[in-house]
Amino acid sequence: MALLFLLLSLAAGACDAAVWKATRQWDDHWDLEFSRWMAKNWKTDFFMDKRRPAFYKLAHDCGDAPYFARIAFAWENRLPFVVHDPLRRGKLLTNKTRQFDKTPAGAKRVRAFMDFIAARVNTESLPEDTYPIRLKAIRPGDLYVSPGNHNYQIVAISDTGVPTLMSSTTPRKPRYLLRSQGFPMFVPSDEKTMRDGYRRFRRPQDIDKPFKALPDFSAEQYKVAKASGYDFQRFANTLALVLGKRPETSVETIGRMIGEMCNLVRERKDYVDEGVAWREKLLAQGKRCMNKRDYYYYSTHNRDARMGAYFNQNRKSLTRLMRSGADPRMLSILKGIYQPYEPSAKVLRALGKLCLVETGLPDYPVVNLRDVWLAIMTGKLTSNPNAPRRYRWGLADTPWEPVCPVYED
Repeated sequence: MALLFLLLSLAAGACDAAVWKATRQWDDHWDLEFSRWMAKNWKTDFFMDKRRPAFYKLAHDCGDAPYFARIAFAWENRLPFVVHDPLRRGKLLTNKTRQFDKTPAGAKRVRAFMDFIAARVNTESLPEDTYPIRLKAIRPGDLYVSPGNHNYQIVAISDTGVPTLMSSTTPRKPRYLLRSQGFPMFVPSDEKTMRDGYRRFRRPQDIDKPFKALPDFSAEQYKVAKASGYDFQRFANTLALVLGKRPETSVETIGRMIGEMCNLVRERKDYVDEGVAWREKLLAQGKRCMNKRDYYYYSTHNRDARMGAYFNQNRKSLTRLMRSGADPRMLSILKGIYQPYEPSAKVLRALGKLCLVETGLPDYPVVNLRDVWLAIMTGKLTSNPNAPRRYRWGLADTPWEPVCPVYED
């Protein structure tokens, strides 16, 4: 009996040594429960809510966020968590690891595990742990992944087929998640290896199975993107028709276009603010220039390129919308962003109501979408994180002339 008790104690200790013990298995039911959980719980304050001690003020960036959502749900529901280890080819990272034996079980151990995962995963590793799905199957809990750039977690889809997106950003630190409504500013283009696009996490038991064996797998999105000429607006319009329960009205279409531009500018604001704060900290230390790592974190180079391309696409869409008999009032607002002469006071008021973004400048505290477009068009908007705030928003009289090393490709 003593020997039996010892063996049972050792077995219990081995189970407890895991981050958590999984007593359930992923299947169709739990996939849907994860989708419902994401729609209900994945809010902007997920990591800033004291009622969630395991996650409160947990540092994260854009690559960590989707993995953290998966871990949180798996832990709460005693499901396994399994992803590839980007640092050790052929190895897996799982909740069964005994690396945290000395950390108290429960919230502290899960938190330590999440820190461990964050040090390994990123947007480049997401394609290994997810797979492309058919467009009609997209639901909360699914992702859009652009490897090496960004990813978004989908938490809702409107009646007109427009997703609500959540995301984090760099550098890694405790922060609120970003929420936006609109399509990710990317078009799936990796038709050969299918590493980008709309995707779903693999189930642990399917971690190394071929795409064709996975639920709702499809290469359809790459064909649709190719047929659209990789034009973001055309691809987004097609996706809205696929996902929506009803077509968009012209008011809703133009409103979405304006809203997506506003989302881009608001997200950019967070990057600029963090970059300016870091620059001021360096200047206080007598350092004039950011190093390569800091430059990478705080530059808005890729983001500004996408933002400029999208503003330009919407400008080109004006002619099509005018020919289609779109709502005159919304058309006048959209035209007000791009027209060469000053819009009427009425249009400027409407632009202000739809989107104003704080700059942090005392003499020019907010910008509207027309201000941003003019800064893009004149080349005054700079992504260089060594530039002062006025230049970052293109509000100086002349473009920024770099005096520090530039590390953009």
